[in-house]
Amino acid sequence: MSKEFFNQYEFKKAVNLINTDPIESIARFREYISKYSEDYSALPYYASVLIKLGYEDEAELVLNRVEEVLNDESINYNKKDYLESNYLYTKLKLLSYQEKYLDLYKLYVDNLEVLRKFDLDRLLFYTRYKLGLLNGEKRNDHYYFFRQIIDYRKDDFLDKALLHTYEYREKNSDNSDISTFEKDFPLEKVIEEIDKYLLASPSIYNGFVEDTYVFKYDNCGRINNKMQNYFKVFCFHNTKNIISLYPVSDCELLPYTDLNYLNNYNKNDISNRTSQTEKFMKRYAKKKETK
Repeated sequence: MSKEFFNQYEFKKAVNLINTDPIESIARFREYISKYSEDYSALPYYASVLIKLGYEDEAELVLNRVEEVLNDESINYNKKDYLESNYLYTKLKLLSYQEKYLDLYKLYVDNLEVLRKFDLDRLLFYTRYKLGLLNGEKRNDHYYFFRQIIDYRKDDFLDKALLHTYEYREKNSDNSDISTFEKDFPLEKVIEEIDKYLLASPSIYNGFVEDTYVFKYDNCGRINNKMQNYFKVFCFHNTKNIISLYPVSDCELLPYTDLNYLNNYNKNDISNRTSQTEKFMKRYAKKKETK
């Protein structure tokens, strides 16, 4: 065992890779914990990245170790309050992805004072929905995310998707930094195509209630006017109900599905001279008018 109890530099290297290269992050955390076994504060972070890639059983073992530390009065650890809050936060994430909503709700209620500092409104609302505890909440009284929990509607999602189109960016110059798809990106066709990959392709568990899918599509969109080759799709956990999708960066080392076969097809399509998103918006408007 190392004479040092922790190493801030090595710890940060593992943390900084969680979102861009979670596989390497796991490897670095394993090495770090082996060298600095008494730096218990690293354990919730390690469990979190395990959850991200779906290693729920291993994450549960790691969190069980944290619980042992917290309950062992003989262990003199000056970061126990910090450790407890991170443990509870990560435990909620694990229980949510395990769909153990009753255990999750009880853990939240029993530790309300500690968890109050975290923004867990979405998780709590989703958990109450899963447990049948919304008590007549009306859909129209809530913002988009909560509306979709109460009663998912594809039209509502499509309205949300249009906020990330080229046309929206052009009409709203103040939002030029928003993540937007390119003018020739075939939004409608892509939404239809990705349906067969949802639930079938590897997903990432980033948040609490959503599954994240990464798709590669070269030159699909821009962020701060910089071209991007990937976009993410967010669905409610274990469903095909899409919450949102938009171009993203730094996905090269994440599990992804390559959709460039659609991209190559569109480049050879003469009709592609007309904005693909514009076509989609017109068809979508007609669908809404007929309802």
